Amino acid sequence: MSRGKNSLKLQYLLQNKVPQVSSCHAYSNSSRLLGQAKATLPGMHSNSSSIERSNIKMQKMSLPSNEKGAFISAHEDVIAANKEAHTAAMMKYRTDTQTLSNWLDVSVVKIKGRLHPADNWLIPIENSLCIPFPVETQLTTLSGEEKSVDDIASSSAVRLVTFSFKQYGHTLAETWAKAVLESNLAKSIPVVSMCFVEYGFLSLAKGAFIKGLKGQVDPTRWERTGYVFGGVLDFATELLLPNKFTGYAYLIDSEGRVRWRGIGHAQEEDLQALQRCATALLEEEEHMRKS
Repeated sequence: MSRGKNSLKLQYLLQNKVPQVSSCHAYSNSSRLLGQAKATLPGMHSNSSSIERSNIKMQKMSLPSNEKGAFISAHEDVIAANKEAHTAAMMKYRTDTQTLSNWLDVSVVKIKGRLHPADNWLIPIENSLCIPFPVETQLTTLSGEEKSVDDIASSSAVRLVTFSFKQYGHTLAETWAKAVLESNLAKSIPVVSMCFVEYGFLSLAKGAFIKGLKGQVDPTRWERTGYVFGGVLDFATELLLPNKFTGYAYLIDSEGRVRWRGIGHAQEEDLQALQRCATALLEEEEHMRKS
């Protein structure tokens, strides 16, 4: 994002006091990896967290115009450092034994995949958890088209992307998708559903897989529901995902960034958080579009 857009974003936050600071329940594994990565970067261990706290505090109050430039500069420095930390965390993700143990832990089904409650508020763009979503991932939709996540919802600034890696995870992810599709958000936020098949060689049996998936998804959603054979580890690494047996729901903004996350079976309080955050993100994007 350019410095000009960052300035507009800052002004909007200051004027409207959108509650972007989250008491969000960060996925413990991604937070741990990002935290460890940031601690190894030059200069990050000493002042990065204080910069983030300072930015968050300043977002809540009006700043004199002569101080906004310094704020924006620090804001951009934090974003750049977070990108570097994310790259380092991805490298560690594949070799970390605790991450592997968590990823293979099938016991999450006993708690309906709810490893953590959903985020309460939007993830601020300067937060280390605001990572890029792999929107370039190619899907084969149930209507038979080859498209990327970005292409499927290209006309919308805000998207809800649900994804899973197992049949059980798909049933969990559907609790989020159906909740949005049956709400007043349906007209504003498209739902893109991704179903991964862990092993590429199983594409030999994709006919049976597709038939089964079509039986679970309303035909009106086939153009925005797709499947992927293989590529699970790459996708999971980019998002630092904690477990392959659950289902996920992520709100993605116009820049392809993760701004909110839900996991497991959606509960009433989770759906309230989703409604609140989706509305706030739509307002934010509308302001940016008009500016």
